[in-house]
Order: sequence, then C-alpha cells, then structure tokens
Amino acid sequence: EVGLLGIGLKESRGADGLRESVLASGGVLANFLWGVLSNLLGLEYFYEASMVLAIVNLLPVLPLDGGKILRGVLSRYYSRLQVTKALAYWGQVLALVMTIAVFWFGLRLWLLILPVALYVLALADLRSDEYFLAKRAARRYQKGGVFM
Repeated sequence: EVGLLGIGLKESRGADGLRESVLASGGVLANFLWGVLSNLLGLEYFYEASMVLAIVNLLPVLPLDGGKILRGVLSRYYSRLQVTKALAYWGQVLALVMTIAVFWFGLRLWLLILPVALYVLALADLRSDEYFLAKRAARRYQKGGVFM
C-alpha cells in the first residue's frame, strides 16, 4: 500500500511498470513536499530531515521507492522477477555496507536497525514477487492455460 499525505493507494502486484513508478514516486514527492513546507515554516531540522529522507528514498534499491521506480521502468524491458532479484540483491548489499559503516565509524549500535530493516524488507519484496508469480502461474494452470 502506498500512502501520500494520508491517502492510501493499494498497489497491485500486476501493475504495469509505469503505474508502479508513479505510485512509488508518491513517497519521494511527499518527502519533498514536507521539506518545502518545513522550510517555509522555518523548521530547519525538519527541512533537512525531509530532504535527506527524500534523497535516501531515491536510492535505486529495493525496498526503497527509488528501487520501485526503477523496477517499474526496467520491468517494461525485462521480466519483473529478474529486475526484483537484481534490485533486492543491491538492497541487501547496501544493508551490508551500512552495517560495516556502523562498526567502522563507531556509530551508535541502534543505527543497526536501518540496515537490518533494509535487508529484511528487500528479501520480503523478493519473496512477495516470487509468491505472486507462482500463484498466478498456478491459477493459469488450473484454468487450462499454459504453465510457465
């Protein structure tokens, strides 16, 4: 489910690439809008936090919105599962790099929540796509269609 300023839009797993990209860009847009609003109200801390969140959210890895935007674009040219596998892999690599950075730079250990969440959610996104494709294939097979 994608939320923009309190409005929820249910994302269909069968959504075409353009639709997924548009839905995912809503999260980034919301971060930028909150940043602009915070800047107008003179809330410097919230402005900076919103802008950093928007930029990080644009990283092209799953489960971040940047990864979903890129998956929407690339799934027009490659299979959705191939794209999901690649973007989830790079999401997990980013999680590993973040984990190493926490220890390397002696950062606070509670920051490990971020890479753990990124890793787990990237894996969940991949498993969700695999499940959806298997379920769709089974439905086609039951209807007498071709099993792919």
